[in-house]
Amino acid sequence: RIMNIRQVGLACPCLMMRSHGVRGLSLKKILKTKLIDGVFGSCTDIDPYVILVMSDYTAKILGSCADLGGLVEYGIVALQDINKRREAVDLPVIYFLQPEKKLVKKMAMDFDKGSDEKRVLIALYTRCYCIFTSRLPKDMVLQVLSKEERFKESVRRLTEVYIDFIAYESRVFTFHTQNALMDILTASEETIMTVMEQYSEKLAGLCLSLNEKPNIRYRAPRNTRKSSEKYCNLLASFLGGTSLKKGDLDMSIERLPNWQSRSNPGTVLMLDRDIDPIAPLLHDVTYQAVVHDALDIQDNVLKLDSKTSYVVDENDVWWRDYRHRHINEVLRKLTEASNEIKEKNQVASGGQDSDNWDSKGMLNKVRDYPSYREFTKQYKKHTLILKKLYAYLKPLTKEVLGLQMDMATQMDTKGTRIKHGDYFKRLIAVCEDETIREETKVRCVLIYIATNGGISQRELKRVLKLLPPTAVAAVNGFQKFGINTGEPDKTRRFHCTGVHRESVEEHMKKNQEWANNQWRYVPLIYGTVKSMIQDTLDEKDFPYIKPPALKTQVKSVARVASRRKRGPSTRNDEADVDKPRFIVFMLGGLCPSEMRAMYRLSVEMGVDIVIGSPGLLTAKQYVDALVQSAQS
Repeated sequence: RIMNIRQVGLACPCLMMRSHGVRGLSLKKILKTKLIDGVFGSCTDIDPYVILVMSDYTAKILGSCADLGGLVEYGIVALQDINKRREAVDLPVIYFLQPEKKLVKKMAMDFDKGSDEKRVLIALYTRCYCIFTSRLPKDMVLQVLSKEERFKESVRRLTEVYIDFIAYESRVFTFHTQNALMDILTASEETIMTVMEQYSEKLAGLCLSLNEKPNIRYRAPRNTRKSSEKYCNLLASFLGGTSLKKGDLDMSIERLPNWQSRSNPGTVLMLDRDIDPIAPLLHDVTYQAVVHDALDIQDNVLKLDSKTSYVVDENDVWWRDYRHRHINEVLRKLTEASNEIKEKNQVASGGQDSDNWDSKGMLNKVRDYPSYREFTKQYKKHTLILKKLYAYLKPLTKEVLGLQMDMATQMDTKGTRIKHGDYFKRLIAVCEDETIREETKVRCVLIYIATNGGISQRELKRVLKLLPPTAVAAVNGFQKFGINTGEPDKTRRFHCTGVHRESVEEHMKKNQEWANNQWRYVPLIYGTVKSMIQDTLDEKDFPYIKPPALKTQVKSVARVASRRKRGPSTRNDEADVDKPRFIVFMLGGLCPSEMRAMYRLSVEMGVDIVIGSPGLLTAKQYVDALVQSAQS
């Protein structure tokens, strides 16, 4: 009976909902539509008032796309944690869980009668609807759920929704992996196989949610060294399949007979962290990047101190519009907005003289009050954040930022190529400066090694005398990215060439105000994805798992982009259903500058780009992972 209910759940109409109802591609809106309006809604249509029981992970999935406090309007009257003690309630329940054996057991135990036949335990809920983030193994059904008679009598639906990712932003997803880079650098081959299988199932769920059956490309390994590079092929094989075995995506689609893909299939590109080993190390001076670099932020909750915390997400208009801007521009815009609202707003300006107020003046003042109150709240929030950020940036002199940008781009502020000659002298000057933080010095040394193609023993000894002991381990750990840490080799330098160099030059022209010393580098992922969109990406370096049936579908992107550049688009939402779409997955972690690069490229090329990773990666996490990998 459970197996039959489970198959009915798989055919639930909500799973076939198309994403074109969302204005502009937004993972958050798609998740909200599928989960709350679709899956949960189909349950509350039968039982108008229910309890929702979740794990920590599924609560994060739901919280990434909806306000948990506002679920009561959908008939969800209470939220409960399955890992905590709960009292019996005379209401039905929706379980939203990942298909892990320990969680499935806890769910079944809520309906356990107990071992004493004379004293039967009370079931916690009257009946239940079970929603799982991904495929529920048959053995888990047979060995756990089928053995609990009262659960079988109470269950009304078992549904697999294939939503096993967190919508961090509208175009950014993660799997909420805390040590994404460590999983790659230090894991055994057996562990890697398990991790890649898990990632593949999650990516299959993402594709299903986007109604995509995409072409799959990956970064081909250049040698057999142990690094994240060689795992792209493994992950792509799990997702897309091989000649001997079906991939997770095809197997998932077979379980959803009524599922339909978009007519214009997108492309998934698998990349690894060592494609650009310096992007997470650079001090990026855009708002979001500095926040992640300087402050304690977890799940979009920013802690300024022990008493003050703020949520910074796309519901915050200032954060949404300015998170990718230079921090100085954010401060300037905030000041301009404050001055403007003081001039125009009745509350801020004081309105008319209090002795001569008429009814119209009072009405204007009352009408302006909510908007003024909201602005002052946001103004205070972002002013406090910016104050913390500027205090963090103060030790980062123009010499430090200039050195990093020069090494990363090999170009000065005018775009003239720089020789490697004086980098080491400037690096020593930075390392000897006691006002500069040690972690900044370590980051500069690592950038020097990568862009110089190595470091001589004489230089290394001199540098390490000025750095903490962990710097040695960080340098040794850098080898796992294929970075040469021995005598310099020009052929192993990480530097801007071809499309990457063109991207940097273009960026400098568009941002001359800030590009002088602080903001010149463009992550390599920008040029790589741009080449893929233009169908010029080398298929030897980035092969397909299976050759696409119609390569012209990729070439059509150029025509879409050219049309969009002529003027504002007049196409409606229906026309965007077949808009070219690209999904980029970065093994080992994703940094804010790479997220920003994909938003920018999406606008420039007139395509939809979704980027994701097992987890986000800050410079501190990056260096810590290098240290731990060298010590393991």
